[in-house]
Amino acid sequence: MHARPTALVDPFILDRLPRPPLAPDLIYDLPHLHFPQKLNAGRFLLDAAFQKAKGEPLCRSDDLCWTADELNEKACSLAALLQKKYGLLPGQRVVLRSPNSPFLMAALLGIFLAGGIAVPGSPLLGPSELHHVLSSTRPALVLCGSDQDPNLDMARQKAMANSATPPLKLILDADLLIEAAAFRQDFTAINSMGDDPALILFTSGTSGRPKGAVHSHKAIVALARGFGDHLFAAGPGDLVFGSPSLGFAYGFGLLFVCPLAAGACCLLSPDGRPDALLDDLVRYRPTILVTVPTVYLRLLASKISLASKTHLPTASLRRCFSAGEPLSQTLAESWEARTGVPVLDLLGSTEMLGPYIASDETSRIPGCAGRAVPGYELKLLGKDGAALRPGSTGRLAVRGPTGAQFLDPRDQAGVIKDGWTLTGDLCRLDLDGRIWFKGRADDMILSSGHSIAAIEVERALMSHPAVEMCAVTGLPDADRGQLVAALVVLRPDDSDQQGKTDARSLIDHVKASIAPYKAPRRIAFVESLPRTPSGKIRRTALGSMFGDDIQ
Repeated sequence: MHARPTALVDPFILDRLPRPPLAPDLIYDLPHLHFPQKLNAGRFLLDAAFQKAKGEPLCRSDDLCWTADELNEKACSLAALLQKKYGLLPGQRVVLRSPNSPFLMAALLGIFLAGGIAVPGSPLLGPSELHHVLSSTRPALVLCGSDQDPNLDMARQKAMANSATPPLKLILDADLLIEAAAFRQDFTAINSMGDDPALILFTSGTSGRPKGAVHSHKAIVALARGFGDHLFAAGPGDLVFGSPSLGFAYGFGLLFVCPLAAGACCLLSPDGRPDALLDDLVRYRPTILVTVPTVYLRLLASKISLASKTHLPTASLRRCFSAGEPLSQTLAESWEARTGVPVLDLLGSTEMLGPYIASDETSRIPGCAGRAVPGYELKLLGKDGAALRPGSTGRLAVRGPTGAQFLDPRDQAGVIKDGWTLTGDLCRLDLDGRIWFKGRADDMILSSGHSIAAIEVERALMSHPAVEMCAVTGLPDADRGQLVAALVVLRPDDSDQQGKTDARSLIDHVKASIAPYKAPRRIAFVESLPRTPSGKIRRTALGSMFGDDIQ
């Protein structure tokens, strides 16, 4: 049992948090990270939004538009309903399975206010992934965006087959809000401790089973006061819009926490596909765009973009953010040339609850990932675990107001060293404090004694004018250990290249760009790359895609 003060009644998650030396050091040294002992993230976000936005719209969709007062009323009503009718206790978990919407935003806030622990997730998760979430968190309730959810029904049936009590299922819609309004009177938010768990986010499973990462009320507020205040730079009058689900750290931070704390309006669309995003860009004219490199590529290739050949409907945009996978120099330059707005690249993770490295106007150098987000410290470690001097390349370790706290001890093992979270990112740190991303440690290909970073080969391929997307991996080879292999998606609009781009031309292009031994020895042309629900490339599936269509 944990002896620290807590407002939680149900200790299930609290008792499963890692303890030293497996727990991260959480650092709140900077003035903007000094918080009171008692802190509720829901109350903080709603109060901050009201103070800044007043009566202005705070969240909207195609058919809803709520001010700060209206959002507060709905969040408090949902919290009261969960407490008074469904008996939710502080510390109990509530799984959220809904597309992005104002309803989802109100539900997240309501769970925080009630002292519950929110477990948002993508509505694209399948039954096995859902069962893993349910068995890991043992929720009391599931809030769904639709009554028709066969994947959830299968996961709940599996829970019953394993002698577990399935969570109660509620439909998160207008009818639930109408019902909740009757419970609003005399509701008081739980006076949570800042260190109490408030949120569990699951990784996207790019390298295997999704891992549940726990975050506190204080961590959520630190995201708003750190990255939000210093780098997100939104405020009243801004309209923030994007594709990532609020069930992933990128969407949770940049489409929910940071806009709310800044008093900016969130435009929440249930459809994150590029065509739908383009329609909303034309219709609503947002000022801040939050999405992933793949979507930026699709927007550049859209019919409206191709028809104009010059400008996308982005005149209203003043800031664009990218995360989730590396942003190529070619894509960044193409987007800025067509729109006049630079893309600011972010490096973060689910276990850190968002970005710990961000580019800005002073660090927008080709190949540079940026600098540490205020409040975070960075260092590089060698293979022996010793700290490296600036200028060296090593594994990135991070320390700050957030840190890796996984539910499963198997996931926590090897993640913390002396209180620092080991990210798995291979980087170089220069004398000016800038980070140069070199790839993921688990994406290194060992071929004929050489260590080859998959991202370096991907960047070389992406600089070819006919390549729209690519992914590089290592295939087993008896002589070399591994072969460098690439999956390539060609641009559909590059008519001049149709029929001329083959594996040999791409290999020659790579050899002219980087050391020849790093060039792919196998190339397969595919229509799309395997992706997780968050849009990241599913690295574990790459090898199986090399069949007969290999050159």
